[in-house]
This record gives sequence, C-alpha cells and structure tokens, in this order.
Amino acid sequence: MIKVLIIEDDSDLAKIYKSALVYDGMYVDIAKNAVEANKYIKNSEKSGNSIYDVIFLDIVLGNDNGLNILKKIKGNQNQKKTKVLLLSNVDSPSEINNAYTLGADGYIIKSMILSSQLSGEVKQVLGINE
Repeated sequence: MIKVLIIEDDSDLAKIYKSALVYDGMYVDIAKNAVEANKYIKNSEKSGNSIYDVIFLDIVLGNDNGLNILKKIKGNQNQKKTKVLLLSNVDSPSEINNAYTLGADGYIIKSMILSSQLSGEVKQVLGINE
C-alpha cells in the first residue's frame, strides 16, 4: 500500500485530497502545520526508515514555510527514498526553481489539478505504471 503524508493548513482542502487518495487505495495522514508534520515524520522513522512513500507539501503554511520543511526532509538520511511533491498556489518561477534546488521531486499548482488526479501524480513520481 502506498503511504502518503499531506502537509496542508487548509483542512477542507486536505480532506478533499485525502478522500481522493484513499479512494484510490492509498493510506493517508494529514498534518496541518510544521509541528504536526515533524511529529508524523519522527513517528514514521522509529523503524529507521520513513513509512511515507510520498509527501504532498504546501509552501504557504500558517506557522512555517514549506520550503523549510522540505530542507529538513531532504536533509534527513531516513527520508532519502521519500518523494516530496510541492502542492501550492505559489507559481512564481523563482519559487519553483528554489523548490527543485532544495530537492523537490515535483511541483504542482493547486489551481491546475483536480483532486482525482493526485493519485496519478503519486504513481508517476514513484514510477508505477497503471
């Protein structure tokens, strides 16, 4: 089973994303801020590896910037195999380039994707053919 963590401060949007991914057979946790995200990530590493295959990460979070979280994830040895897809309404070319420089595995503009397309993005980044 594919395991996904959604880091999104808009709880309604996070629930919509989760429903779409669960419908497609994925296990999903939601973190609404950086503190919760860090808790989920630390708890997932107790076995020595992350349990998450993919993390969807918003850039604009109430108490932190998603790029700071991206740096922590990509700098963590236990997270090497975890794919991080930025899911944001920020579509500034410099911000997108910065995300990729920090190690993002993909960048999705929220207003350009339907929730039903998220599982396709997960499978694509994991190299799973349908």
